[in-house]
Amino acid sequence: SPIVGIRSNASYLQRRREQLPKDLIDRKLDDILVDCDILLNQVAELEFTMKGRVSHKSRKKNTLVVRDVIIKTIRQLTPIILEHGLPIHNIDESLINPAWMSLRVMTDKVKLSQVIYNLLMNSIKYAKKDRNQFKIVIDIRDKSTNYVIKFRDWGIGIREQYKEDIFKEGFRCPEALNNYIAGSGLGLAISKSIMEELGGNLIISRLADPTEFHLILPKI
Repeated sequence: SPIVGIRSNASYLQRRREQLPKDLIDRKLDDILVDCDILLNQVAELEFTMKGRVSHKSRKKNTLVVRDVIIKTIRQLTPIILEHGLPIHNIDESLINPAWMSLRVMTDKVKLSQVIYNLLMNSIKYAKKDRNQFKIVIDIRDKSTNYVIKFRDWGIGIREQYKEDIFKEGFRCPEALNNYIAGSGLGLAISKSIMEELGGNLIISRLADPTEFHLILPKI
């Protein structure tokens, strides 16, 4: 998926660079750099598997969380959503207050993008067989020292007995194995580790109908 984003943005710039304003060109170049970093992070997952560690260091900067992380990641995943035969319009970020479009947080844009990518990718992979039941709802709440980004989906859900196990390295629910759903069992473990490194957390607040994850992002 990052490679698709890199190729798409590079092709767009190549075809239309003469007509584009400088700020849009800069944004597209920044998107390419973020996609390159996400690709490096995915390689880092392999490093984590082989060596039990990830060497990528955090680089915090002032980040537009909604526009440059959430919306961008949704667009990045569009080809995969369509490939799974799922309706792209059923990813609903309309609950996000329009004022949040200008929300800036000092955080590691690449690592936060990787976490959101992992959460959305899980919702896609673990969608129910009935494509009409596919739905992801994203919302943000202001909680004093943190922002809470909520991700809800109506997929196959998680059984109570596996509530803690899903954040363990290499763990995969029997439903995933029985349905031959590809995965390493590292996505949630790495995502939780990243959020703790950024001073926040990743928790599950509801197990099914909908499954709901809360990404807790510190304001500073």
